[in-house]
Amino acid sequence: MTTPGQNPQDPYSGPQPAPYGAPQYPSSGYQPTPYSGYPGTYPQAPGYPQSAYGQSNYGYPAQNLSQGFAVTSMVLGIVGIVLFWFPFVDLVAPILAVIFGHIGLSKANQGTAGGRGMAIAGLVLGYIMLAIAATLLIIMIVFYSRFWIV
Repeated sequence: MTTPGQNPQDPYSGPQPAPYGAPQYPSSGYQPTPYSGYPGTYPQAPGYPQSAYGQSNYGYPAQNLSQGFAVTSMVLGIVGIVLFWFPFVDLVAPILAVIFGHIGLSKANQGTAGGRGMAIAGLVLGYIMLAIAATLLIIMIVFYSRFWIV
């Protein structure tokens, strides 16, 4: 079975131009350039090795900034929230989150490390958890002092 626009002798041929004489437009003269490949790729400069996956070698090399203190601060802040009801974790995790957060933030501001946002998040979580722990400690002292039998 053939469809309109197909050659009846070749069933695998694609659609043919309309038989009623559709207007033919002149060629625009577009020729593919050597730049047509992945978007943003250019031909390799002479004298430099080819980069992987069509990435450019131009510009400054990417800096590999350490984010260890910032990540540690944020993780300890989250641990302080999640493990809030454990007495030892309640104070130690937020204190360490604040310490590592300040170290990570100062390194990020100096430009020797990345993760400024994570350091700030760890600081905020650490200070919030310290405030909550201090409030609960005061409430606990007041509560036990009223019922303490001497």
